[in-house]
Formats: sequence, C-alpha cells, structure tokens
Amino acid sequence: MAGPEVSSAADNTVISGDRISQAEGNGGVAIVLPNAGQVTISGSAIEKGANSTSAVLVQVGGAAAYAGSVVTLTGNTVISNLVSAPTVFVSNSAAAAVTATGMTVVGGTAGSVTVSGGVSTGAVVKTALTTNKASPWGAIAAPGAAPLTVSTAVPAGPAVSGQLILRISETAYQGDAQFRLTVDGAPVAGVLTAVAGHAAGLSQTFTIAGPYAPGAHTVAVTFTNSLTGPAPGQGRALYVDGMSYNGQAEGAPVVMAANGTTMISTAPSSSKVGVTVNLSEDAYQGDAMAFISVDGKVQGGVQTVTASHALGKTQAMSFLLNLAPGAHTAAVTYLNDLQGAGQNRNLYVDSIDVAGAHYGSAAAALTTNATSSFAFTVAPPAAANGSLFVTAGAPTLLANLVPVY
Repeated sequence: MAGPEVSSAADNTVISGDRISQAEGNGGVAIVLPNAGQVTISGSAIEKGANSTSAVLVQVGGAAAYAGSVVTLTGNTVISNLVSAPTVFVSNSAAAAVTATGMTVVGGTAGSVTVSGGVSTGAVVKTALTTNKASPWGAIAAPGAAPLTVSTAVPAGPAVSGQLILRISETAYQGDAQFRLTVDGAPVAGVLTAVAGHAAGLSQTFTIAGPYAPGAHTVAVTFTNSLTGPAPGQGRALYVDGMSYNGQAEGAPVVMAANGTTMISTAPSSSKVGVTVNLSEDAYQGDAMAFISVDGKVQGGVQTVTASHALGKTQAMSFLLNLAPGAHTAAVTYLNDLQGAGQNRNLYVDSIDVAGAHYGSAAAALTTNATSSFAFTVAPPAAANGSLFVTAGAPTLLANLVPVY
C-alpha cells in the first residue's frame, strides 16, 4: 500500500528509539503528522524504500494544526534507498515550529536530502554513504572524505560583525556612577551603571556588539551623575580604563570627575566576522590535532583538542576574520589519527558558529586523517550601524582584562 508507516493526529506524540522501514515496499510518506502538536522524534531509524511513491519521510501538516505546535527531531538516522528523486527529510506545511538536528544520512544521492517549508534546522548531514542491504540496521560503511552539506542556519541572535569593548570602573560615593553610550552619535542602550571599584584595581567590560558599518567609529561616554562630597577628594567618579575594537586597543585611559563626555575614535576597520569551530576528541596515546582553515588559509596553526567527546565536552576555536561579502569555505583537517586494538584516536566537529548563526550538532566524525568542509555566506555589511546591543561583564582585575572576541 502507499500509506504511511506511522500517522498521528494526537496533540502529544513521542517516537523514540524506533525502526520505521518501508524496506522494498511502495509505501508513501513514512511518518504523517497532519495536526502536528507537541512532537518529539529522537534516536530512531527511518528507512525510505526504493519503490516509495513519495520522496518525503516526515510530513508535518495537511490538516488544521494545533495552536503552538512544536516538532523536534534529534539524533535520527535516515536510510534512503530512493535514488529516482531527491529525498525530503521533513516537509512542513503546518503553522508549526520544526527543528531538525544531529541527522545521520545513509544512501540517497550526494546532496539530495533536504528540508522544505520553513523548517529551521541546524542539522549537518553527510550523504552518499552506503549500508549493508542484507542487514539495513547493521553495520554502516565508514564514510569517506566527503564534503558536508549544511542546511539553513538557525540564528542564535543578532549577527555579530564587530565588537567594541569598553573597560569602565568607578569611585562610588552615595551610590554608583552612571553613564550613557553613543556610537557615531546614535544612543546605544539606556543608562548604564558601573560597579567595579577603581581603587581596588577592578574594571568592568561593556561590549557593544552588532553589525558595524565599515570604517572608523566614534564612541562617546557621558558621565551623568557625578557627586562631590564635603571632604577634599571625596566624590563619585567614572573611569574609562581602555577600549578595544575588534581586538585592537584604542584610545587612552580617561578620568571623569564631573559630568561630561569623553570621545574615543577607532581606526578605520572593516566589519569582521566571528568564526567559531567547536571540536572534541577520543584521546588515545595523546590528543587529536587539527588545522582549521577558512578559504584555504590556516587559522592559528596546529590546534590541539583536549575536550572529551564521550563526556559531552566541546572546545571552541574562535577567530575574528576580515571576510568579504559572499561565499566562503571553512575546513577542519584531522592530522594525527591513531588506530589501536579496540581503541582509536578520533576527532569530532561538534558544531560551527558563523556571524551569530549556529550550525547544528554532530557535524562530522573524523576517524581517519581527512578533511571535512562546508560552505557559508557572509551578508553585505550594514549601510549604517544597526541593532547594536550592550552586554555588561562582571568586575575583573584590570590587569587580567584582555580583548574579547
């Protein structure tokens, strides 16, 4: 028959650790969720038959959807024997929030497994793998060194293409010092409060991040509530201990004993793009080592990974790069694979963050020396600064403060 293997119109559906197979039959969609609802599909294997009448594995919608429908798919294995048409992992025609992460894809054709209909997915899939047809749930052949296909990114917040960091401290007197910030004449946030004691050698970071326009910028710090006490030297004061823009120190320390404004200008600079690659390892007679490159240029030399994959740890390798608008390629090259009797040294690309967008978990497992790469696109810089936002840090010893990327 051409019907689904699983169909649920319930308002709460959980599919976990199951095997849903069309084998050599001519079934249609594997899982149908006409009304969506609260749905979780995790740790399951879903097989698309070679003679299937539909290219879709999971169909969300088709009837009136429950309000607030949420569909979450995590850690599933997709086995696609359908090579006559691109396989659609999820088709979403309902007013449902759908996320898909951590997919493993077996079979199909390279680049054929897709999502459609507004599915937000951080999933990174590897296609063109093979499986043992006599035992489809058994051993899966080790993947070769093939590129990764990255689906649509899930925005993790405002895109950060520049970071301006102010270091502020105060002398408190009958209350803390307060101030306002502007960038290129435009106010950022409202009234801010300094809480780091200057006499104690403390300072506080205020990070102004967002999509900066290329070029020089002018930051104004306006002290708003100075107060003088009756004793000599007694009063409330504000200190600008330093400033950096995209890791480059700017300006000199300023003492503000009375209300007023101090201006600090940055050198001309292109908006930079933050690229963070999150790695983990299986250690064996030493740690895994790798090169990380962007557009063929190695960033930071040889990286040693010490975060244990088995313990769910990950290690962030971050770079702030001048990247022109358009297409770019990032790559992770595993350098020192070691095989032992029942033990191996392996490298895992857990996830990647580019300019505030997060690209899913379990991106790649490198079990031999090989390179995994993916493409991403940098949007054109803003015509003017927009959506700048301020994050206040905790007081820290001034001597310990370094540029934060």
